[in-house]
Amino acid sequence: MPNPKAPTRSEGHRIAVLCNPRGGRVLRELDAVREIGRELGGELYREAAEPTEIAEALGELTEMGVGTLCIVGGDGTVHGALTALHAAKPEEPWPVIAPVPGGSTNMTAQDLGAGGSLMERLLAIRAFYDGERQQEPGAERALVSRPMLCVEHGKNEALCGMFFGAGTVADGVRFFDQRLRGLQLSDRNTSGLSIARVLLSLAVRGTRGESVGCSVTSAVDGHTPTDHLCIFFLATTLHRLILGTRPYWGEEDGPVHFTLVEKGARAFWRSLPRIARGRPGARLTPERGYLSQNANAVELAFDGPFVVDGEVYHARAADGPCRITAPRTVQWLVP
Repeated sequence: MPNPKAPTRSEGHRIAVLCNPRGGRVLRELDAVREIGRELGGELYREAAEPTEIAEALGELTEMGVGTLCIVGGDGTVHGALTALHAAKPEEPWPVIAPVPGGSTNMTAQDLGAGGSLMERLLAIRAFYDGERQQEPGAERALVSRPMLCVEHGKNEALCGMFFGAGTVADGVRFFDQRLRGLQLSDRNTSGLSIARVLLSLAVRGTRGESVGCSVTSAVDGHTPTDHLCIFFLATTLHRLILGTRPYWGEEDGPVHFTLVEKGARAFWRSLPRIARGRPGARLTPERGYLSQNANAVELAFDGPFVVDGEVYHARAADGPCRITAPRTVQWLVP
């Protein structure tokens, strides 16, 4: 199927810029980001950091008929924007989203092909809309289609993003929040340290000890629920995660990549390279404690923390399962 046509600055197409001024990378270049952001968005330039601020800013911008929304921030800012858009316009069309990697972690932007320098990415978007790139060969490929996740849990507001994780995955994110956020580190270094923290925890506590494991009941695409005691479980629509890992290997057609590793999974340490690359071979099977599927809907009932794009939340099985779907395909501009 041909790629959808990339947007242009044709009459009626308006560009808005939402910048998180507290983003890890933005902080280092805030004055330059503001200058280019205001040049690109004009009166449609906004700054917001907290979820309520992001929702308020997007409410104003979408009412003004925005065609492209440039998000300058990290994974958490993208998550906040997707969540706010879903709450405000669950059935209506959305603007095209142009991600700019301005946070401490930028897994979504990198996977979509928008990695690299914050300023290079912002300048590329400006050049694209100034007409310098519109007629170049391959310009139509600047628009990337990718579904997003929607996490519904009890009576809470639906959370939207690109990555969901729990178990030791949540441990790694909490370690980042407590120890690494705000440090002048590259994406690769912060990602590597977070992964190292998870592996160190497993090495010290073991993968079979009483303190390790999260009890979860999972149901995939409406099948009979099954009970597990897990080291971790995750769901995503991204093709690659931190450090280029791809820890899923399902062969089904669903848009949600879901992986679960049980406590006591056989040959866990020897299997880590295969898990990271998504190459199951004969080892990564449900019988040995490894489950990975591509699904349309995953329901997970458990007690404990979980993360959506690096932001930490808490689940209670008594409130019902977390239902994870991919209800909308988002158009991302990556010139």
